[in-house]
Amino acid sequence: TLFTEIAPTFKERPGGYTLGAALAAAYVIGEIICAPVLGMRLDPAHGRRHLAAGLVGGTVGFVGLGVLADAHPVVLAAFAFLAGAAPAAVAGGQRAMLTSLVPERAVAQALSAESMLMSGVWAVSPVAVAGLDLGVAPRVPLLLAAVLMAASVAGMWLLPAGWDKGEQDGQTDRSKLRVLIRAWPVYV
Repeated sequence: TLFTEIAPTFKERPGGYTLGAALAAAYVIGEIICAPVLGMRLDPAHGRRHLAAGLVGGTVGFVGLGVLADAHPVVLAAFAFLAGAAPAAVAGGQRAMLTSLVPERAVAQALSAESMLMSGVWAVSPVAVAGLDLGVAPRVPLLLAAVLMAASVAGMWLLPAGWDKGEQDGQTDRSKLRVLIRAWPVYV
């Protein structure tokens, strides 16, 4: 799906689809590397600030990809990496915040609603990207992603500053890493 969002912007350049695929890979690599690192570093007491900073970084990455589409491929790869890396922990942080905002008995329903919403977004996005690419301009999907991400930064300030620390009180980075390593079957 990410390839369909990035590649059309670069289709007019020589090797455009190859460049788009490489940029999609840079995005995914940034996300893979930074999600666990940033997730472990999230401070539940100041979660909103951390999540907003990640979204700002993602916004910068998408703006760079959309505005500087003619730049050198290394520059574009850096923007793609930033677009994937900076907000990598946001989805998990927002889920943690969501579970702290609803009563314990409603957590499963809240997470189900969030999952349905995300599935809908991922189902609609390739069609929306193709429509914007062909009907408006190839850069529009990336710039729209930047605008929506920037709007979500503003929305973050309507949420509480953090979420319940729960079991994370007193945990060091090393103990968080041990918990993450022990949970590997969940990720597989």
